Amino acid sequence: MATKIAYVGLAHHFGQAFAMRDIFQNVRRYVTRGEGTHAARLFANDSFLAMVEHGPHQHSIVIAGRRDKHRVDAIVRLFGSLSYFVTLTEQYEGADIYHTLAYDAYRGEVEGMLIAHVQAEFLWVEDVATSKETVWDDIPAAANSFLSFIDRQIQAKLDRMHRGEDHGA
Repeated sequence: MATKIAYVGLAHHFGQAFAMRDIFQNVRRYVTRGEGTHAARLFANDSFLAMVEHGPHQHSIVIAGRRDKHRVDAIVRLFGSLSYFVTLTEQYEGADIYHTLAYDAYRGEVEGMLIAHVQAEFLWVEDVATSKETVWDDIPAAANSFLSFIDRQIQAKLDRMHRGEDHGA
């Protein structure tokens, strides 16, 4: 599912003609027919979560295409913390591209993101891909990271309620 989300996000932002290019045929074949190998890897990286804060009602797709590395990669983040690294192609020759799409499931709308660094998507993707802190394909580690995130969100909500700052759901 994370591969499909990344690919649809690519087509949504960069256009259907771009996503239909031959360089994406392997990921497209996997998404549409289930053939080939999946391109998504589950990961846990608390530094990444801290760099790009979300709530449990938010989902996002970070896309970074780098000509020098011949790759287009995406990070799909669900429920604020559950994270997947998706390699969409390793045959990229175009101009560098980047985009972040954030969605608020509670309000049902796309959100803007406040990003402190121009082209932060390149930094995030590179950091996740090369960091010694990134734990790859470890379901218990990802689950623990997710549950810790949810616990922190619940505690923050309770603290706001006790201070009388939060009256909503």
